[in-house]
Amino acid sequence: MSKLIEKIWFSSPSQIFKAVKRRILRESSWHYSIEAIASSKHMNFCTLIDRWERYSRVIETNSEIPTSNYEFFGKTIFELGCGPLFGWSPIAIFLGAKKYYYFEPNISIETVNSLEIKQKYFLPLYNELVSNYGPRMKFEDFYKKVIKNTESIDFNSKAIIDLTISNSVLEHIPRSELRNTLMSLHSISKEKSTFMHVVDFGDHNNRSINKLDNIYIKNCNKETAQLNLLRMSDIEEILKAVKFRSINKIIYRSSEINMDKIDESWSKYSEDELRSRVVFFIGST
Repeated sequence: MSKLIEKIWFSSPSQIFKAVKRRILRESSWHYSIEAIASSKHMNFCTLIDRWERYSRVIETNSEIPTSNYEFFGKTIFELGCGPLFGWSPIAIFLGAKKYYYFEPNISIETVNSLEIKQKYFLPLYNELVSNYGPRMKFEDFYKKVIKNTESIDFNSKAIIDLTISNSVLEHIPRSELRNTLMSLHSISKEKSTFMHVVDFGDHNNRSINKLDNIYIKNCNKETAQLNLLRMSDIEEILKAVKFRSINKIIYRSSEINMDKIDESWSKYSEDELRSRVVFFIGST
């Protein structure tokens, strides 16, 4: 049985319909319609709050960079790859950010501005923020600020950003584009601005506990459609090359790996680097 026939045979009618619909409409897996977003993981706003607080603790515990560098109040923020619902912007705006810029090619402003998303996402998110940080503003004021003060970045802008953040984004940018992307981020950043890039070097499609072994059986020079297969030292080298300074690395999560099954092409990396699965890159311009 061919893979295509096998996939169709074991798929439900609804799954087949959705796949055909995507093909006809040339939709990608990043389709950001109201229908798609309203029933997706992106509606879990608690994940964003918990993640930001967790990341802040990791930076405070594992670096000497002042935690004030990663606070939102009074700052102009940029998020690379914010996802369909403005990413951390609502949290940042609630906590006093002056402006929030993003780069997300597939975002649908119609979806973000819809009444359904306002009621099902922004309102409960607001209530959760009030529970965590206190009643800093009324909901309608919060919502208006988020919509008004969150916008797509113009990379021709010069030195406007105080803090740049991304989460599981850099590993997806093709090698041929990564250097230019980071150069663009440097160009929009103020002097002594701060950055935080969290990079997941694991296999994003593998749901097993070990998310690295499936990566290392392949040739590291053949990046996939989804991952550029760069490692920690590669990212650091590019950051330095485009003039980011004070670069600190925090190995957040590591995994055991089977050294006997690693393709020879990975031999240029140390075992410790190969074991590093999620890494924080933090520093300043």
